[in-house]
Amino acid sequence: MNNKTLLKLLGEMFDTNWPAGAQLEYEVGMGMVVADKTGTNVLFYCEDGVSNASRYAYAILDWYNQPGPRSGTAVTGIPGSIKFTSDWQGIIEIYYKNSSNASVYTDLNGDGLNIENSSDKQTSTSETLSWKENFTPFGLGSVGNVDAIMTGKITAKGKRTHS
Repeated sequence: MNNKTLLKLLGEMFDTNWPAGAQLEYEVGMGMVVADKTGTNVLFYCEDGVSNASRYAYAILDWYNQPGPRSGTAVTGIPGSIKFTSDWQGIIEIYYKNSSNASVYTDLNGDGLNIENSSDKQTSTSETLSWKENFTPFGLGSVGNVDAIMTGKITAKGKRTHS
């Protein structure tokens, strides 16, 4: 399942059509979100999901559920830098139940290793944070009346400079 397929599933689950260019993002403290094509406007918080008379649906992605080993280097002072590799146990869960159609049901959840590479570079005028996540979940569940296995790799990266 790629981003396009997952966005389509999330649109069905949450009973909405995303605008052209919508994309998946991860907001620290907010989880997986759907954002507009600029990436700056959050359209929907997937963990909040939908709960109404006919459907109950949500999607959770937590890169940092349990910490593991961490290694890296740090140079203090200005200029300064930090570079780390951290192992985490991540989790993902996708749940969708449509009470008006019993065959529309998804319950998938899994966990696995998330390897995070991060860096922080500081100068006297700015700070640049960079990170990359590689999460490999494995899980069991069902889609409709069919048993399902969740495998694959979820990746994300980001970079932000503050002046």
